[in-house]
Amino acid sequence: MSIRTRSPDYSVTVPFLQIQPFSPDSTMLSPRDFARLTYISIVIQLPTDKNTNASSSFKYKMILDEYDYSQAKFDWRIDPRGYLIPMNGSIGMRNESGGVEILLDGHVHTTRSDGKMSPEQVIQWGIANGYNAMIASDHNTITGGLEAKEIAEKKYNDSIIIIPAIEYSTCRIHMNLIGLTENIPIGPAEPSDEDIKHIIDLTHEMGGLVSVNHIPWSNKTGTDLHYPTTPAYAWTLLSTPSFSSESLLKTLHSRPSTSFLFDPAGTRFISYPPQRSIYYAFLPIMKLADYWSSFYDESRGMYSFRGSFCQERKVVLHRESYVTFAVLCICMLLWIEFVMWAVRFAGEKLKKSNFGQLWRRNRRRGSIDEFIEVEIPEKV
Repeated sequence: MSIRTRSPDYSVTVPFLQIQPFSPDSTMLSPRDFARLTYISIVIQLPTDKNTNASSSFKYKMILDEYDYSQAKFDWRIDPRGYLIPMNGSIGMRNESGGVEILLDGHVHTTRSDGKMSPEQVIQWGIANGYNAMIASDHNTITGGLEAKEIAEKKYNDSIIIIPAIEYSTCRIHMNLIGLTENIPIGPAEPSDEDIKHIIDLTHEMGGLVSVNHIPWSNKTGTDLHYPTTPAYAWTLLSTPSFSSESLLKTLHSRPSTSFLFDPAGTRFISYPPQRSIYYAFLPIMKLADYWSSFYDESRGMYSFRGSFCQERKVVLHRESYVTFAVLCICMLLWIEFVMWAVRFAGEKLKKSNFGQLWRRNRRRGSIDEFIEVEIPEKV
């Protein structure tokens, strides 16, 4: 399968799905291939976390998480082949051609970028959900992938393969640079066609593969895992000669036949980490910040992962909100003044009433009695 970038004479190879390539003189997919790509995108590439609001604002950065994700546990083990059938029965069958069956997740994140799980937690999540291979691809860094690979080889060598990768993240495109062993210069947030070509060529020179992520943006290549509350929806199936990262990477280079398992409801077991008490301690302050930020809308576009945003910053003030807030403040002040006046008025009326006069007279009499009270000694 080939996906064209914005340059009409350049394409990026995506090895995981076998779809008829573009014709040399065409810049569009055929209707048949477009339908297949759309179907596969919808099936495999679902939203990452159904428990998380994906439309978060960039007005301010939330500094406290509600949950302690470091405490997430994955104490289950799912075998998706036990209840799912490959979408293409002739591909991805067990021990195809005498090889090792691979159930791959082609896109996961760790805490080394914007993921909420450590590299080891990502491995544990993958094993629990039936994967035996993952491509760890953090935004613009190889660190998380290398850490995950090292941990997998030391502690989970018989259970899972980790291939390090970089998710090349800019305003124009996101790509997985698969199989790298070191960081590479990412370049500007708004890369030119030549910049993108350079990254692709550099990855190929280093023995890596390139896949395009998010086609369209709402879809994913793999789970795009960020949160432990994410269920598994699909597993890419392929066969390798041996169970190793080198063998898997070599197989991906050869553009193997692939299939996938699909669970439309997602896996049933989900890890819910404990809540953090410090979050609720500061929740009133954060809610107050939410209230003040509701007086305006700020748009800066998608985050570039290069320290900037992809569109010009625009701020729209809600004048109606300010007017309403001012009116409410005035009404509140008037209400306070009215209550204070009502209390004073009621006090004056009470003083002039028979009850008030009786209360004052009894109070004076009690004070006199206390004043003249003396102790009389007993007669001997």
